[in-house]
Amino acid sequence: AGFDTARDIAVGIFHTCAVGSDNRPVCWGLNDEGQTSIPPGVDTVRSIDVGTYSTCAIGTSGEPVCWGDPWSGVAPVPAGVGSVTDLSVGDDFACAVRTDGSPVCWGANDRGQIEIPSGLAKVQPSPDGDWHTCSVRPDGTPLCWGFTREDGIELALQVSGALTVATSEPIGADFAATMSTAGFTLTGGRLPDGIMLTADGRLSGSSNTPGEYPVTVRAENGYVSAKRSTTITVFDTTITSGSTDQSAGTISFTASSAADSFACTLDGSEPAPCSSPYSYTDLADGDHTFTVAATVNGQVDPTPATVTWTVGDASTPTSSAPAPTTPPTMHVAQPTDGTAHPGRGSSRHTTLPATGSHLATPIAAALVSLVAGAALVYATRRRKLT
Repeated sequence: AGFDTARDIAVGIFHTCAVGSDNRPVCWGLNDEGQTSIPPGVDTVRSIDVGTYSTCAIGTSGEPVCWGDPWSGVAPVPAGVGSVTDLSVGDDFACAVRTDGSPVCWGANDRGQIEIPSGLAKVQPSPDGDWHTCSVRPDGTPLCWGFTREDGIELALQVSGALTVATSEPIGADFAATMSTAGFTLTGGRLPDGIMLTADGRLSGSSNTPGEYPVTVRAENGYVSAKRSTTITVFDTTITSGSTDQSAGTISFTASSAADSFACTLDGSEPAPCSSPYSYTDLADGDHTFTVAATVNGQVDPTPATVTWTVGDASTPTSSAPAPTTPPTMHVAQPTDGTAHPGRGSSRHTTLPATGSHLATPIAAALVSLVAGAALVYATRRRKLT
């Protein structure tokens, strides 16, 4: 109402807008987000388009203006868009063609709907639905991106395999798109060191760098494209502190990412749920081993953190010195004849150690004994002759 003829009209789900023959805009319908409340100063426009809860128009100077839902990102128009010649509004995003023919989009980007594929220098993008955009190349061929359909089949990226992996473990996950002959590229974020994305969508390799890695992967087959944003998590279990030299104490541990749970073992026991710090008491003397493994996003760390310690003396030290030995001794017999040693009794044995400074004494005694014996033999022979 308010005009007799309209030269442009746009119909949304809950509201409608039109441009009269005098270039004045008019809107009617649901206005819960202000989508039919034309801002002051927007008296005449070239064209108008509507989304679900937003409305955009091109002013007479070529500058785009949007109003309605403030949470979608459509309104207000971000700086840098500049003058445009055409404009289209989707569910919660908008696209336009600048005066130089280059495309520009803004608003929500949860499905990659505003990420214009490379090489589209001069095209006319048109939001067509909730989460995707389509355009026509200069050669007349179509191209769509975001969450799209081809022959009635949804073009969405799926992930098979786990995107959470422990350090040094192979990732082995795949991206797949419901479109034929799709090629996959990384368009946002960065992959963990050591992990690669192949052209057919396979993630491979392993990483020793724990962390959270938000990435965006795009699949494209030349006609349509789809995008998936996700996070790759590389995690590790770490023992941070502990009194591991006594029979009782505590051990603290953590995981590099938020852990679902931990499992602990002590001296080969069965893994049991545990939390940090872990307490132990009454350990016997000897060697002991504690291990802990984190579970992150359902993935168990296959290489648990481990610490080993000894309580008391592992063994009793023994001396390597040889046992003392008794030195050899010599027994020197004294002659029984009173002439040899008068006044010293009938018989005597002298025991001396045959080592060190005592060695000369038994030698001298032996020589004396030999001389005394020779004298006795000589005296006995003289008695027989006489």
